[in-house]
Amino acid sequence: IGTSAVSIGEVATQWSRPNDFFERQVTSSLNFTSDSAVSVPDDDDLSMHNSPDIPFAVSFWINLSSTSGGTQTLLTKPGEYLVQVKNDDVEFTLFTNGSNHTKITAANSLTADWTSLVVTYDGTLDATASATPRKIYVNGAAASASVTTTGTYTGMANNSNDLIIGADDTSGTNNFNGLMADVVMITGSELSAAQALEFYQGGRSFDVTTHSRYSDVLAWWKMGDDQDLASGAGAVKDY
Repeated sequence: IGTSAVSIGEVATQWSRPNDFFERQVTSSLNFTSDSAVSVPDDDDLSMHNSPDIPFAVSFWINLSSTSGGTQTLLTKPGEYLVQVKNDDVEFTLFTNGSNHTKITAANSLTADWTSLVVTYDGTLDATASATPRKIYVNGAAASASVTTTGTYTGMANNSNDLIIGADDTSGTNNFNGLMADVVMITGSELSAAQALEFYQGGRSFDVTTHSRYSDVLAWWKMGDDQDLASGAGAVKDY
C-alpha cells in the first residue's frame, strides 16, 4: 500500500542491537508520548468493506506505561475500525457509522509489560454474544471476550480517513502511552489460533517474512527497526 507513513508529534525511536541481536532479542520500538501518532495515508486496501466485509487481522507488540491509563488507541481507521486499550481491557470495534457499530472486549487482559496482541475478524456480520467472528489473542492465547452492539451493524464503512497508529487522530486524542513494536496487518481470512501464536513465539522483532500467512500481509510497520527514523514524512516504513 505504499512505502512509508508519517510520524506525528513526539514519537521517539527506541532501538538498539545488542550482542545477542542474531538470536532475535532486539529491543526495537517507538516510544509514544502525549501528542504522538503515526498517520498512514488512506488507501482502498486499508478499507475492509466489500459487501459486506473483508476478513482481516492486526498484530501488535505493546508495552503499556500503566494499566490504569484510561482509553488509549492502538490503531484506527476512523469510522471503519478501532483497536483500543481501556486500562487493562482490549476493545476491537467495527463501524457501519457512528450510530451503528459492534465491539468485543477482552477484560483484564493486559499487564504493564511487553505483550503480543492480535485482533482478527472473519468477515461475517453475526454480532450476537454466542458468535465469534472476531477474536482477541493475548500472548498467543485466545482471550475471553464479550460483545456489545449499538444499533445494527451491517458492514464496515468505506471512507477516505487516514489510518492512525497510536491515537485517534494526529492531534494525539486518546493517545497510547508506552512502547509499540511491530504492527502487522493481514487480509484474506482470519488468523487461526496457531497463526496468532506464531506472532507471540516469534517475539517483537519477528521476521514476518517467515510467518505462514506472509503472502497475505497487507502492511508491516516495524516501528523503530532498520530504516525507520524518529519523525517526519516517511519516518515509519511499510516493509
